[in-house]
Parts: sequence; C-alpha cells; structure tokens
Amino acid sequence: MNKEEKERIIKGLLKCGYKKEDISDEMILGLDSTKISNLIKLSDIDLNDTLSSNKKIVLDMLNLNSKYFIYDIKLISNTEPYYNIMHLINYAKSEIGRKSKYHENDMRLIANASEEKKCEYLYNYALKKELSYHEEDINAISSAKNGYVSYWVYEYAINENAQNSKYHLSDIELIKNIDSPKVAHYLYNCATNLVSLNSDKHESDMKLIKEAKDDDIAKYLSLCACNSNSVNSKHHDNDMKLISNVSDHIIAKCLYECAVNKDSLNSDKHE
Repeated sequence: MNKEEKERIIKGLLKCGYKKEDISDEMILGLDSTKISNLIKLSDIDLNDTLSSNKKIVLDMLNLNSKYFIYDIKLISNTEPYYNIMHLINYAKSEIGRKSKYHENDMRLIANASEEKKCEYLYNYALKKELSYHEEDINAISSAKNGYVSYWVYEYAINENAQNSKYHLSDIELIKNIDSPKVAHYLYNCATNLVSLNSDKHESDMKLIKEAKDDDIAKYLSLCACNSNSVNSKHHDNDMKLISNVSDHIIAKCLYECAVNKDSLNSDKHE
C-alpha cells in the first residue's frame, strides 16, 4: 500500500464517521481487500447532506461488505427527495436487497420515483422474495401513469392469481397505461378474478374495459367479465359490446343486470 492509497483510505474512513485520532496503521492493515477498495473509491465521492450528517449509515453499509456499496453510495448521494433516500438506504441495507440479482435496477427505480406513493410501492415490491416476473413487474410499477395507478399495478404484481396467469404480462401492461385509478382498479379486478382468467373472453373483455367511455361504463363491463352467468352465456360478447356502446349510466346498469341474470340469459327474448 503506497502513501496515496493510505491517505485515500483515511479520507474514506473519515466519511464513515471515524475520528482521525482513532485511525491507526494497525487498523488500516486489518481491513480486508473489499473494504480497502470501497474506502479508496469512497474518498472521491461527495456525500449529500443526508449521508454527511448521518455517517453511521455509511459505516453500517461499509461493514455489510456489499459488492454494491459504491454503486449504492453514489446513487444515494445523487438523489434528492428525502423519502427516496431513506427507501434507498433501507433497501441497500436489507438482506434481500443485498442478495438480489436485480439490486442495481431496483435501486435506480426507487431513486428515480417521481411520487412518494410510487416510491413506496417500488420499495415494498423490491423487498418481496423474488417473484416470477420481478423485473417486468417493478418496471411496470415505475412506469405507471401516476401514484394511484401504481398502487393497482403493485397489487396486481403480488397477487397469487396474477402470478399464475398466462395473461400476466399483457394484463399488467394494460393496467399501467391507464390514467384513471378507477379503471385501473376494474382492470385489476378482472385480471385477478378466476372466472375471467379461465374464460376465453378474458383478453377481449380487458380491452373493452380499457377502452370504456368512462369509469362507470368500465365498472359494469368489469362486473360482467367477472360474473360466471355472463361469461358462460352465448350472449356474453354481444352484451359486453352493448354496455360499452351506451353513454347513459342508468341504461348501462340495466344492461348489466340483464347480462348477469339467469332468467334473462335463458330467455329466447334476451337479445
């Protein structure tokens, strides 16, 4: 170890909260190669106010000997909103976060979250035991139109029926691209409902809900799509199209009630 390296190690230790008088040659010689490498790199990083005033956080992260230490410190130091910073720190220090093969992508998405709600859902999802569609799901939460919609994307991503659905990727894509939280909710209901998931009409029903004229029409479409009487009826496609084409909410409700009623469905005058 040359003089310059030693000075940079000392500078890194000072950023971790050590006092100069407590740093000895013996202490430096006792550091393992990973910590030495991280301390040398840390010496060149300008810490933000959160890390500068809470040096124990930096020390705790160093002591975890994570291979992501420098990546994490740099990212945290370049992040501004406090709620983003704290979620980043907690994820970086967590056992799941340190061991995740998606660590860098998850950290980046949490850092870039533009809304507090979205940041929270990203953090919560990242700390789940890795699910089948981890990368696709967390990217979908991140790219949802707003924080309220990101909630339904998050709920969908962790739902057991959704995890086992052959429509998983196409359904989460539909939900994340919706502006209305209510329509996102109705799509979520349909995308996690076994009656709908087991129907060969699922994809066409989801499309009609997405393209509904307004929230109320979307609600009646989703109720039909999740109702076994309607789904198993030969009239289902026609009934769904009729509901989607009306503008009056009272008429839409009446059409829905007929579309799920067994007596009406069995009547030769249904249509």
